[in-house]
Amino acid sequence: MNLEFNNFETRENKIIKYYYFVDLLRWIAAMSVVVFHYILHFLFHPTEKSIYLYSEGSNNIMNFIQNFVWSTGIGGKAVWFFWCISGFVFTNILANKKLSFKEFSIKRFARLYPLHFLTLTLVLILEIFSFYKFNQYQIQGVYYDFYHYILNFFFVSGWEIFEKGYSFNYISWSVSLEIPIYFCFFCIMFYLKKNYLFYIFSLLILSWLLIYSGYNKNLIICFFYFIFGSSIYLFCSIFQNYKKYLVCLSIILFLFYFKIDDIEKLKFVSNFSKYIPTLLLLFGSLLIFSYSIEDYLSFRKKLSFFGNNSYGIFLLSGPYQIILLIFTKYEILTVDSLYSFKSLVFYLVTLNILAYFVFKYYEDPLRKKISSTAI
Repeated sequence: MNLEFNNFETRENKIIKYYYFVDLLRWIAAMSVVVFHYILHFLFHPTEKSIYLYSEGSNNIMNFIQNFVWSTGIGGKAVWFFWCISGFVFTNILANKKLSFKEFSIKRFARLYPLHFLTLTLVLILEIFSFYKFNQYQIQGVYYDFYHYILNFFFVSGWEIFEKGYSFNYISWSVSLEIPIYFCFFCIMFYLKKNYLFYIFSLLILSWLLIYSGYNKNLIICFFYFIFGSSIYLFCSIFQNYKKYLVCLSIILFLFYFKIDDIEKLKFVSNFSKYIPTLLLLFGSLLIFSYSIEDYLSFRKKLSFFGNNSYGIFLLSGPYQIILLIFTKYEILTVDSLYSFKSLVFYLVTLNILAYFVFKYYEDPLRKKISSTAI
């Protein structure tokens, strides 16, 4: 077996390889978060989130969905998976191409900030209108003051340093949190010349130890999952010529994840089971599988629709939810009407259509225009 530890996958013309199936995973994670927030804002009492607005049996499908979402904790787990995917993608870029700090910064700004600023502005306008018209904000428990607007304007609203709590388009907190991780990781990859996997795996162990020593702030948790995604990319690159075996490994890990609860009940395992990051089996298996099947399916480029939409559906869901809540105030919609499977599907489909047009006519043109200044 010939393993090359610093030989990564690029296209024949030396262009960095694009992983469409990994981007599909990003879209699935975004949709999971969106469904979580749909249930949070439309199916619970507005001031007491532990009280369902609807009794059991009123809508069997939606009851199943809301119980599944809350019992699995899918909202938080999807955010963690986002961070894993980011680590995977950034390692693919930075291991294959040396970017200057200026070029890296401009490209990140071009990709993230235009849509963030648009959704921040939309939420500001909608909530000011709502307060003026109905004497209340539509999203309760969120800060809408000038101080938190400045934090959001500079994209530092999720760092757990400056903010008092969630604010404005609060769903952006997880993206805000990734920004310092991006630049920290850029510095790491910039100065590493070889033995990437050794150093990245060492950082993974170190961050895991910090979390279980009580330093479990979101910034460290984000770094941990980001580094985990990076280590998965490096692991896959080592075995890039043995993708059929990687597919088998990913399936085994995926199935093993669903049996891990039974294994943790065993006496000799239970004592240290809390130190085993079992969720990584699921995340790792999905990333390895997506990496391994990339070249086997000819339609993969058509999946770019989902990858392009993922950031849009994530950030646009905030103002879109506020608009729907305002419609209920005007009795254009009723809250009861939102409690149906058809309404959920309609919401998800229209959100994806909206994200597509925003990407095509706003995000992508601005990204290209801003990125051109880095050349």
